[in-house]
Amino acid sequence: MKEILYIYTRVSTLLQKDEGTSLEEQERKGIEQAKRLGMDYEVFNEGAKSASDKKDKDGDWVDSLNNRPVLSLLMNLVREGKVQHMFVERTDRLSRSNKTFTGINVDLARNNVTLYTRTGSFQVGSRPEDKLLLSLLGVFAEYDNELRTQRLKTGRFIRAKQGFWMLGTLPFGYKLGKNKKLAIDKEQSKWVDKMFKWYDEGMSLPSMKTKLDGRVETNRGNVIWNHGSISKLLQNTHHKGYYTYLGVKISCPKIVDLELWERVNKRINNKDRRQKYTNKKRY
Repeated sequence: MKEILYIYTRVSTLLQKDEGTSLEEQERKGIEQAKRLGMDYEVFNEGAKSASDKKDKDGDWVDSLNNRPVLSLLMNLVREGKVQHMFVERTDRLSRSNKTFTGINVDLARNNVTLYTRTGSFQVGSRPEDKLLLSLLGVFAEYDNELRTQRLKTGRFIRAKQGFWMLGTLPFGYKLGKNKKLAIDKEQSKWVDKMFKWYDEGMSLPSMKTKLDGRVETNRGNVIWNHGSISKLLQNTHHKGYYTYLGVKISCPKIVDLELWERVNKRINNKDRRQKYTNKKRY
């Protein structure tokens, strides 16, 4: 029986998948490599899957195998000793994280797997220079990914400074204008103004909830409010004319006067401090 070349393919976005070129091209090159080596082949197609499935403390996506079940299955076959030859178009198809890439390298080395790419082959388990080169490729891939992330953040920051909305869910009281910039929603903004005035006049959060339930639809499409969402809305700086993005204040249309916003938030802060003091236990 011929040996088998295990071909792993992946793209990072649905757009790349829809274009149809990247996945097909990766598979085609893998099959060509198998024919040159005189091997049979099996294709493990991950499709459009980001290598990241969670964020770290800085808000950046963390690379792991949890979001890629096909690669996880393939690496399990490697650890079981069933894979001796693997093909990826580029090493960053496996991972752009140096930590994750190093873990994959260890499994490849322990099981004497030869890794093939479009530019050459690496025998991690038998040739120390290949192990070093693969480690360096992992470092460069991670560096390239970090540069790409920073460029993306820079582009978003510049557009945010120009007034474009870049943060996802819109705050209550606003809509997205035709130019993709934050604009005041006439209907929702009336209720924002009422909520600030109610609280400024001494109304409690439970009483405000009673007035809102069944009459006003939230951004999530339901008509049931909770105390936390009302309190968060009252502390939202958008309503006084700005929000913070990447540590910088970005101007936006304001709904309530600055003095009213400050009075309401002073009352909220004083109430929080009183509750914190009241809930303290003596021993």
